[in-house]
Order: sequence, then structure tokens, then C-alpha cells
Amino acid sequence: MTPKQWADRMRRTAWSQGWTLERLADEVPMARSAIYRYGKGDRMPTIRTAEAIARILDAPYLAEEVVNWRQKQCIVCGATYVDKGTNHNARFCGVPCNRTYRARMDRAMLTESNAHAAIIAKRRLKKYSLAVVAFCRACEPEGMCRNQACELRKVSPLPLVVRKVA
Repeated sequence: MTPKQWADRMRRTAWSQGWTLERLADEVPMARSAIYRYGKGDRMPTIRTAEAIARILDAPYLAEEVVNWRQKQCIVCGATYVDKGTNHNARFCGVPCNRTYRARMDRAMLTESNAHAAIIAKRRLKKYSLAVVAFCRACEPEGMCRNQACELRKVSPLPLVVRKVA
């Protein structure tokens, strides 16, 4: 059921019993603008408001329809629950599932950032390795390192040629 359909049923029920939206707003009690929004179908009332309207109009089906409209399924555990909030945006059946979801998202973000850091580290290592090769080739164009005391010796890809002393 949509808010518009609920509004039509509520208005028809009220008018069939001789109620106006103004009088209904005074009885609930709430602002007339809120009752008008419910009556136009712009918004779905909260369960508490729907129960008050249903009690005044002696139409329990109005409250039941709001409860059915507000039933949802938790995105964490799959349990069915009723969203009692005013803006109909709850996604979890309770605080434990909310915390579980947030912990999962934090872990996913951490894993994603670690994977991103690993990609960056691999790129940098490749650049540094290419820089070392270029430096060593510039120092020893034949491709053979002859300087055992070179600071780059530990990371140089060039083979070390040791001169034999006679």
C-alpha cells in the first residue's frame, strides 16, 4: 500500500463518519498541516499516529496497513521488523545489527585501503628498481659491477665482477 492509497482510505473513512480533517487534527491532537499531509498522501504517519487516527475513526485496519507498510527486512540478519521511525529509513532490526554492519563496513574499508596501499607500494618498488638499474648501467655500461664498495651493491641487479689479485 502506498501513502496515497492509505490517505484515500483514511479520508473516505473519516468523511463517511462525518469527520473533517480539521476536526480529526484537533482530536489526535496534532498540527492540521500534518493531518493534511497524511490526507493528501504526501507522508505515511508513524504507527503511533496511525493508531490514534484508527482509534478515533474506529477503523483498526488503518493502523494495520501502516504497520504492514512499515515492515522491513534487516539487511544484516534478515529478520522482519517494523520501522517505527518518522522518516522510514531504518535498515536494521536493532542496535546489534547496526553495529555489526558498521564493523563490517569498517573492515571492508580497511581491507580496501590496505589493497590500495599494496598497489601503490608495488608501483613505487618497480619505479625504484628501474631507477637503480638505470643508475648502475650509467656507472658500468658493460653491465658488470666492478665496485664492491658501491652503496647500491645490495640492490644492484648487475653481477659483481671480482678482480683476482696475482
